[in-house]
Amino acid sequence: MQPAENFADLLPISMLRAGELGEVQTVLGTADLVRHLAEIGLRAGTRLEMIRPGTTCILRIDGSKLCVRGDELLQVMVMPLPAARHSA
Repeated sequence: MQPAENFADLLPISMLRAGELGEVQTVLGTADLVRHLAEIGLRAGTRLEMIRPGTTCILRIDGSKLCVRGDELLQVMVMPLPAARHSA
């Protein structure tokens, strides 16, 4: 994982649109919240895809879908990634 060059490049995960990819750079919040999010797979270095944004969103992490409440997502900062190209 490469550290973010500039925090200005980071977005709250809730800013990703459907189909966009991101890599978690940092998780902010209380120790309990950070531990909880790490337990469900949201930790620094995790690559993910936003499936459905919203108050309760759906993420794809390592081939699994994860449903997360919006208030927890505001604490997760991601580096947007370029979309993977699919060959026809």
